[in-house]
Amino acid sequence: MILEYHRPDGIDEAIRLLLRKHPKTIPLAGGTTIQYQPEDLAVVDLQALGLNQIVSNGVSAELGSMVTFQQVMDWEDAPAILVEAVHRGATYNLRNQITMGGAVASNYSFSPLLAALLALDAKLTWQPREVIIQLGEWYPLRKSLHPGKLITAVGVPINLRTAMEIISRTPGDTPQIIACGCHWPSGRTRIVAMLKNHPPVLLSDGRDSTGVELSALNLVGTKSIFSGDYIENSLKILIDRVINRLQG
Repeated sequence: MILEYHRPDGIDEAIRLLLRKHPKTIPLAGGTTIQYQPEDLAVVDLQALGLNQIVSNGVSAELGSMVTFQQVMDWEDAPAILVEAVHRGATYNLRNQITMGGAVASNYSFSPLLAALLALDAKLTWQPREVIIQLGEWYPLRKSLHPGKLITAVGVPINLRTAMEIISRTPGDTPQIIACGCHWPSGRTRIVAMLKNHPPVLLSDGRDSTGVELSALNLVGTKSIFSGDYIENSLKILIDRVINRLQG
């Protein structure tokens, strides 16, 4: 049950509300998961904070935490992997509601967006104190690592080669297995894999993809709805496709 509703017009006021211990107070972004909260709480609506902008410098971009999935799809300079991820992650109506910050902070661990952001080595900006932390550092420890109360921006590189390969029952169905990767002009390559109902896993980050298939074998023993053989064979095919696409 929502005990209080607040709609501040400044970050400082939003942070002041979110720092309260009683009642429990959480950010309200797109509102698509608020009904799943099991306890009484207060909400801080972020709509008036100006966090729905995308700012690019030609090499990287900062997406405000209130940027919606549909804004990403309409963004001309968006990395292809990010467009694919938000397209796969929600229907058209939901893409106009779900926000970048909300999707990252959600307790729902299986998300094409998280896989894409991990491959992009995305950075999160937290308030207060504007703490910047890599998604890959925060996400595995998110239940114990609390850099702030509010994500205000997600930073990603642009103008790099990306690829995402997916296995699903039908083209429009929820992905079962995902492999994706990014290749920087410097030669750096990151490969990420994800199984349905599990968080993304970084398989490789370096000048090439040596050892990535060996790393992928660590996922074979993951408790899953799929057999080990299915996971192993599927990942090999998807990873090969991703690497071939990244190599041009």
